Amino acid sequence: MRRRDFIVISGAFSAFVARGGQIATERPRLKVGIVSDTHIQDEASARHFEKALCYFRDCGVDAVMHVGDISDWGLVSAWRYAAEAWERVFPGNRAPDGRKIVKLFTTGNHDFEGIKYWDQKEEMLACGYNEKDLLVANGIEAQWERFFGEKFEPVVHKRVKGYDFITTHWNHRKAIVEWMKAHGGELDAAKPFFFFQHVNPDVTIAAGCSGDGGAARKAFDDSPNAVVIGGHTHLSLTDGHQIWQGGFTAVGAASMSWSELPFGYENARQLVPSKDRVEEMPPLQDRFFQTVKQGMVMSVYGDRIVFEKRDFTHDCELDAPWIVPLPGSGRRPYAFAAHAAATPIPRFGEDARVSVRTVVGSNRRGEKSVQMVVDFPSAVRDGVRAYDYEIRVESEGDEGQVVCRVVSPTYNCGFERECRAQRAVFSVRKLPRGVPYRVAVYPRNCFGGTGKPIRSDVRHST
Repeated sequence: MRRRDFIVISGAFSAFVARGGQIATERPRLKVGIVSDTHIQDEASARHFEKALCYFRDCGVDAVMHVGDISDWGLVSAWRYAAEAWERVFPGNRAPDGRKIVKLFTTGNHDFEGIKYWDQKEEMLACGYNEKDLLVANGIEAQWERFFGEKFEPVVHKRVKGYDFITTHWNHRKAIVEWMKAHGGELDAAKPFFFFQHVNPDVTIAAGCSGDGGAARKAFDDSPNAVVIGGHTHLSLTDGHQIWQGGFTAVGAASMSWSELPFGYENARQLVPSKDRVEEMPPLQDRFFQTVKQGMVMSVYGDRIVFEKRDFTHDCELDAPWIVPLPGSGRRPYAFAAHAAATPIPRFGEDARVSVRTVVGSNRRGEKSVQMVVDFPSAVRDGVRAYDYEIRVESEGDEGQVVCRVVSPTYNCGFERECRAQRAVFSVRKLPRGVPYRVAVYPRNCFGGTGKPIRSDVRHST
């Protein structure tokens, strides 16, 4: 068993074994499958959603939550494909044993205006679909009731096995503030309750990447038993910043289509290219190469909530589960500072070596560039892997200049899929002039916790 798979948060809950989802012998009081951002375009892309539904069915969930962006282009046909997938897996909203399975669905921005982004209108037309099929052109409220069997209301409140679930649709995401003023007192203060919407609360798990105008913070900052679940950012569940604890608990639902990365990596896609910065490496992820699908199973116990993270592409555990002490207990192990302190520091193997060479290549703009290529093994040791790597150029007597950061190509895959080798590329213009130097590679966890580096031989520049 890997060290990271055995987690004990002192005083929060009894010891448990996470591997295989075996948490003592206690059965959860509630189990919910969670996905977001399926971005369904056609019947083929809907199969990923159906695969997740089958997994949830086999796990014995009581409900399935979809946190929005069901459709990619915002088409009626996409919702039809989603509804047909649901019916094949849960006919009549029933599990094979006859239990009712509750839909906990909401909408996202792509359901309303998907063809407004990037070149998606051209993509839609090239795939044989057209604007006559748009949800907004066919009455999105009526289509919601048609395919998902419930009225399209600004705020929806459902109760599943005694637990409250609340959501707002994309076009009503600020309505939760007034709803909580009117109905918050009706919620059971002795239990956690769950609010889900497409975007994440401001200044929580996706600061700078998402937001709801502060609505969720206004509604829940004084509700320690609130668990707020959002999507939209497509950030990977392998990033510890996808869970946050403060006045309430916030959890990111990742994506069932493609993954995004925070800004600043040499090998990450930049949604808004910088005029001053030119990346020397192609981006790892792109919406046209939707290779890794992520989701979760949430299990609620008497003293904790367990979020099991799943790599649906490779059918494996994505990472060790998040174990949240029952909201309202006063314990916050996933406050960023506490979580960062508890996250293991990655280390290279004893025989790890780094190689450096100079090539004439092209940067991301296609311009000719003289580049330094840095090759090194992945930092995987004692059940801990690096999330990213910091490349520094060090001269004698200094701490080194950071020349680039790269994320592992398999950062969003299950542990068993971690690649063996890594590469970083940067411009020779970042090298010091006229002094000897070394290239150092530092392994880091998702919070920037830095392990010991491996270094190249001494090199000279002119």
